[in-house]
Amino acid sequence: MVIAEIKRLEEIKEMLKDYKKVLNVGCAGCTAVCLAGGQKEVDNLNTKLSLSFKGDNIPFEIEGFTVERQCEVQFLAELDGMVKSYDALLSMACGAGIQFLAERYPETPVFPAVNSTFVGVNKDIGWYEERCKCCGDCVLGSSDDRCAESATGADEFIPTGISVDMRADVGLSSAQHQRRPGIEEWGTDELGGYAGTVK
Repeated sequence: MVIAEIKRLEEIKEMLKDYKKVLNVGCAGCTAVCLAGGQKEVDNLNTKLSLSFKGDNIPFEIEGFTVERQCEVQFLAELDGMVKSYDALLSMACGAGIQFLAERYPETPVFPAVNSTFVGVNKDIGWYEERCKCCGDCVLGSSDDRCAESATGADEFIPTGISVDMRADVGLSSAQHQRRPGIEEWGTDELGGYAGTVK
């Protein structure tokens, strides 16, 4: 499944600042499973955005709707009667879902609320392991069933589903992560996600 994390609130606000009425579209597929884009996350983000814009004295209205999967055309059809009522759409799906939403509604600006980080497996709540880089040259049948590109082999805790802002609030740091073999250092990338330096 595609693993994603919610963008920083300020980054989302910057994208939406010129729009007064926004529909936040969640996805009950991958991003819901990794706690980054289901109906609960849609509701939480909408509350944060509403309060933040209100605190800035900026008129702003946001509503939410979650489809089963944003990457499948039959589920996007549910939005056809709604989209015209909004100035912009905010998507909490992976990059594929966001693009599909934008293709279906070309007259309405579509913005991402999450960053897709990797393709992985769900080991436990909030614990995901990268398994595929989508390199286009899969050799799993001849490689001991381990992907050399994604360097899997040890468990890795990826705290998805909470924003980078929230990670700082609860004191999560790179030191709290189990390291994969071959990773020298952990830190944050320019978007605030966790990144490792490979030996």
